[in-house]
Amino acid sequence: MVLIKRFSIFMMLFFSCLMLLSCESRPVKEVVNTDTEYNNRWFVSLEKLYSIDVTTLISIPRGVSVIDYCSIIDFDENNNMYLLDTGDNLITVFNESGKMIHTFGGTGQGPGEFIRSNGLIVNDEKIYVFEFTQNYKVVNLSGEYITRQNIPWINRLKVDLIDNAFYVFEAKVDKSFTDLEFVLSVKGENFSERRKLLKRKYPFGLKGPSYEFIFANWVLFSKSGEFYFPDDFFNKFSITKYDSAGKPLLRFGREYKVQPYSEEAKNKFFRMYGDKGLDEKKFPVSPPVVRNMILDDRNYLWVISGETYEDNRNLHFQNTIDIFDENGIWLYSFHPEFKSKSFIHNDGKLYVVSPIGEQTDEQFIDVYKIHYMSD
Repeated sequence: MVLIKRFSIFMMLFFSCLMLLSCESRPVKEVVNTDTEYNNRWFVSLEKLYSIDVTTLISIPRGVSVIDYCSIIDFDENNNMYLLDTGDNLITVFNESGKMIHTFGGTGQGPGEFIRSNGLIVNDEKIYVFEFTQNYKVVNLSGEYITRQNIPWINRLKVDLIDNAFYVFEAKVDKSFTDLEFVLSVKGENFSERRKLLKRKYPFGLKGPSYEFIFANWVLFSKSGEFYFPDDFFNKFSITKYDSAGKPLLRFGREYKVQPYSEEAKNKFFRMYGDKGLDEKKFPVSPPVVRNMILDDRNYLWVISGETYEDNRNLHFQNTIDIFDENGIWLYSFHPEFKSKSFIHNDGKLYVVSPIGEQTDEQFIDVYKIHYMSD
């Protein structure tokens, strides 16, 4: 009888191991889309609600040519929007209707002041304001000081706070300052290492093309800790969805023909970077495939791909947005009326940050309500 019991236990363990191994070795599901589900009929439409003039509220710090607007805009549970001016270290709060509520902060080392701020997160009635790379301050939603934390020196590209853990996307370089590697990891409250989720080398290295690129937009976190990352930066449209432990769950994309940069884009880049050593041999042939990603309230993934209006400043150019469902099915593709690649989703709305006017220096955040076919 004892032998039978031992044999039964052995068989249970054996089959459990087999099941575990089969799960680990199971290939990642891949979805290759050749056409959209809603090819000849509309799937979503955008209704413009209002515009917020932020011309005097977003100042560009010295030496910065491209701003990651997704890192300086966030929302609280009441859908109030918090906008960080990294030049003047001020935070401006707007209500859900776009009306300014109040402003706080300022440049300095006082409890409610900031030095070289470059990002914020609103979470659980608190605002985490990152100062350069060495620390962050925590204030309440009214700007009153709570605490300050030092963090290790890292080349932080993007940070999100999920279940009281920091999900950090950073750029690491080797000792010769040649190689560039993207690392995604989970860190504790003091930015101590918990676990690494992803490592990916940038094939061109530290001195590779980066004109108008926002590396931070190559990773997107969900509220559950799952994340999305492109499999190839420049040659194909392929994105992998990972679980919160960094295990790939789904690989999907669509047929994509690589298009070289337009002459308008080349001319613009040479005007901007020609005095910084840009030459035609080093100029990137084509733009990154993925330029920005968001998740909407239905867990649909919106992707801006290829060349964008910011690249070329061509008034007749239309950005391309592709929408995929949670199973990687390509639902819809359209060209929105707005020109910007910088947009954030909150509570069924798109907050689109327009490029700074080249002649007027004006800048706006345009707010659109998303309408779905099934509404």
